[in-house]
Amino acid sequence: MRYGTIVCITFAILVSACASITTAHLDEVPTPDDGRVTITDLRTAKQKEHRRDSNFSAIVFLGDAEVKPSAVLLLKSALQRQAQVAGKLSLEISELRVIDFFPVRLRAGGQGLIGRAIMDTLVDSKTDSAFIEHLAVPESENSVICVVAGKLNGSPVKTAMFRTYKESAFAVSVRNDPSFKKAVMTSVEACAEDLVSQMPQPVVPAAGS
Repeated sequence: MRYGTIVCITFAILVSACASITTAHLDEVPTPDDGRVTITDLRTAKQKEHRRDSNFSAIVFLGDAEVKPSAVLLLKSALQRQAQVAGKLSLEISELRVIDFFPVRLRAGGQGLIGRAIMDTLVDSKTDSAFIEHLAVPESENSVICVVAGKLNGSPVKTAMFRTYKESAFAVSVRNDPSFKKAVMTSVEACAEDLVSQMPQPVVPAAGS
């Protein structure tokens, strides 16, 4: 009985340690909610799950639980900074993914058509792949890619941004390496900026009208 108990405790500790290593604990402190940004998350549970098609794939879709603070909270914080100029923002999320693309770590160059590979696993965004395929994500470097789709203040919006990273040779956990964490935060920030730039601009009446 004692042996079985020890085995169970050891297993629990190992699982906890692995979870800590595979979760990106970011240094970002969420911007205090000032009421300027509201977010409605319309994704299904499946869209929030971890996904990697095989051990030979250099593409990993991080699950919501693998990024802390969550990608939704990071995006909201970034939008709050944009709202200081743009005004109140209301975002409905139909797609939000943080993707680790690591051909260098896997030593798996020649993946090709990274945009197509990502699009084939997304749900809402399949209707138009151009916004991802234009990225030209380099296969000579590892990258974090952020994909967001939905409606901002009632207008359809889609964006995808990437930032490269180069983890330290002594990194115990790639996802907690400063370079990886910075790539996550800056790719989400870039998506927020691009989303706001897609909003229809108010029509300014001509002089004298």
